[in-house]
Amino acid sequence: MNVMLLLLASCASVAAPPPSAPDLSEIRLFETRYLQTVDEGNVAAQLEMVSHDPAVYSILDGEVWLGWDAVKAQAEAYVPISKLVGNAVDKIEIIPLNADTAIVVLQVHSVKRDPANTSFPDMSGFLTHVLRKEAKGWMVLHEHFSTSQTPEFIAWKAALFEAQKQAAAEKK
Repeated sequence: MNVMLLLLASCASVAAPPPSAPDLSEIRLFETRYLQTVDEGNVAAQLEMVSHDPAVYSILDGEVWLGWDAVKAQAEAYVPISKLVGNAVDKIEIIPLNADTAIVVLQVHSVKRDPANTSFPDMSGFLTHVLRKEAKGWMVLHEHFSTSQTPEFIAWKAALFEAQKQAAAEKK
């Protein structure tokens, strides 16, 4: 029994201290700035907030963009939409993983720029970011946006993806 207690005591003394938590106000500010750049259609500013790590990726309702070039193309394709609609945050939850990594879950809903515009359906959903603190500050490493799936939204999304594919083909 004494040997067991001694073993446990020695393990406890060499165990690593718990990781420090990130500054949650920094992360909230980062997310506010990020959504503002998206809503403004400011792709250059938005992409400055996205990691250039080769593993970076973005998912929008099951469509996946993997790697920096694909994520950049997806952000550029979103600009026309930002002229129609913005996003309002209903709730934010920050889950620190360690001092330089966090998961952020935002519950959002659409805000039409022109309420008379019926070309964009109302939507709500969740935006999840995995953030990593790099030399330049907090950066998006992973983005996943899932939205409500009403028939109107599904039809609109299909038209959006077709327009994005055409825009990408025209760039080539």
